[in-house]
Amino acid sequence: MRTFIFLLLTYLGFNTPIFSQEAIKMTPSEEYFNYFTGLAQPSSSQLDSMIELSIVYSFTNEDSCLILGEQSVEFSRNISDDRIKAKAILELGDSYRIFGKLVEAQSLLEEGKAIYLELGDQGQVATANNKLGALNVNLGNFDMGIKYYLEALETWQELKDSQNIVKPYINIGAVFKNLGRLEKAEEYYDKAIEWADIINDDRARMYVYNNRALVYDDKIRYFQNQSDLDSSKTEIMEDSINLFREKALNNYEMGLVLAKEIKDNRSILRFLGNLAGLKNSLGAYEEAIQHSREAETYYDRAGSVISIVQNKANQSKSYRLAGKIQESIKYGEEALKIGKENGVGKFTAFANEQLYESYKKTGNYRLAMKNLEEMKVFTDKTKDDLRNKAIAEVETKYQTAEKEKQILQQEKDILTLEQSKNKAERQRNFTFGGTLLLGMLGFFGYRFNAIRKDRNDKKEFAEALIYAQEEERKRIARDLHDGIGQSLLLIKKQMDSTQQATVENRELITETLEEVRTISRDLHPIQLEKFGLTTVIHEAIDRVSRSTDIFMTEEIDPIDGLFNMKGNINIFRTIQEALSNMVKHSEASAGKVTIKKLNSNVSITVQDNGIGFNQEVQMAISKSLGLRTMNERISSLGGKLTIKRGVQRGTIVEITIPFQLV
Repeated sequence: MRTFIFLLLTYLGFNTPIFSQEAIKMTPSEEYFNYFTGLAQPSSSQLDSMIELSIVYSFTNEDSCLILGEQSVEFSRNISDDRIKAKAILELGDSYRIFGKLVEAQSLLEEGKAIYLELGDQGQVATANNKLGALNVNLGNFDMGIKYYLEALETWQELKDSQNIVKPYINIGAVFKNLGRLEKAEEYYDKAIEWADIINDDRARMYVYNNRALVYDDKIRYFQNQSDLDSSKTEIMEDSINLFREKALNNYEMGLVLAKEIKDNRSILRFLGNLAGLKNSLGAYEEAIQHSREAETYYDRAGSVISIVQNKANQSKSYRLAGKIQESIKYGEEALKIGKENGVGKFTAFANEQLYESYKKTGNYRLAMKNLEEMKVFTDKTKDDLRNKAIAEVETKYQTAEKEKQILQQEKDILTLEQSKNKAERQRNFTFGGTLLLGMLGFFGYRFNAIRKDRNDKKEFAEALIYAQEEERKRIARDLHDGIGQSLLLIKKQMDSTQQATVENRELITETLEEVRTISRDLHPIQLEKFGLTTVIHEAIDRVSRSTDIFMTEEIDPIDGLFNMKGNINIFRTIQEALSNMVKHSEASAGKVTIKKLNSNVSITVQDNGIGFNQEVQMAISKSLGLRTMNERISSLGGKLTIKRGVQRGTIVEITIPFQLV
């Protein structure tokens, strides 16, 4: 649960920097902390509560979290309850991940997963995979992170665990947002909302609304940058900016409503901060100030000093932008004071920035420079801390490797002394055997590389040929549409306005124009880019049904979004060629197209009740460029194409292609 929540909370902050570790005021949790750390050997139920308390502290205090987590693991190794042991190990591993101890985290997460595998608890194995996904994201291994998330998702789907299915969707969306792939992030957030609605989970909805709003914030920044780079596009970019500001505003407001309904005070505080920041960007400074004032009422309930510091700094900015400099200075100084008194001074740089701007406005350059210097100190210190942490981690790994190297060298020396009598003979045997083995490996390696190179060359040539063919189709389609098509259209309009033009001539021109449009569509189906793969397949089938005597039926699952544009074109062209062969050669009276999503594959079948195979058809298949191109197209997607005779008569074209999620 915590892996899911923590990854989401990193997106639930103000527009100022977000920090996962927060200082807290005295809370009842500290009484429990003292109680559990004072136990000599807790029972299984006490250990379970101790682990849960460490999870709570993972959002508020690193030291308390790790003390409880490490003691839980130590105690769990002295009892026979493997489930509690696995839970303690897994949650401590996740805590290490949260606080940046990634090497230790990986070891514990894998150990916890191994115990759950032995217990046969697939649900908890999925939980471990979800946490390993988060770890790999922290390590920058985004592909592996998504792989673990998808494994967790698949397991929870098999178990019909609807309460957990929503988690990987949100986590994968967050990964794509970090990668800047905002459309994919939106796609997974949309799926998360669907599941949140199914299980009626307001907290999950709240997370998605906030995360989706942050995606819109990124889009706003993108369009603002584009507008700055090219002033001629300012008006167009401004429309997009306003659209996504409206979307971000709606999502923040819906999330705030849910946060209030479930009484999540920290999330309320963060939503109000995000809304204040967005209102500042819209120039609605008074509304931003109102949101910040409302946030003040949640300070005691939220129990987050950092959130208070950030909110007061936001208030300082709102007042400054509204021209109320004295109020800006007041809230900026309050943010600095609270931050320094509670030991979170390093998070006050944003307040220093607002005070620098405000004091500069009043002409008090001495205090302006003082705040600028403090801001620079905290900024530089943050960079130094990160750099020193990285250096220390590398140095530790280096020293460990050196010690292991020394131990290995000592073992090697002992082994050499013990076996010195047989060294010469063993060396001769190894030399002869090694030479022979290397020779064989070299030969087989050469043959393997030659075969692989030949296969790759053929594949690259086939793909290049198909690409060139598509480009030429596109060019011809454009020429038909822009050249001949426009000329025919002009002639038609002129004839329509000329009384002498015969009805037959006008009908001929209309038919010719429609034929040019049909050819242009077949050469380059522009609808594929506009409306998607499923729609153009429906249209191709409908065109066969309308223009021939073949009675067509279809049974098609939607497959939009499963393939990239190259895959969409290759699949459409293959189905188009199969339908063309049916019309030209089959002498069929009926045909059917079936498309099904099966596990991770798409299955496509095109069949008819025509004459089927005979010797002449078999010969044509071996020589047909069209059929060879169909096979090359499907092979380039990692799929398989087969053509066979029906049970009684007719021809069946079967295609299987794996998903290409992009």
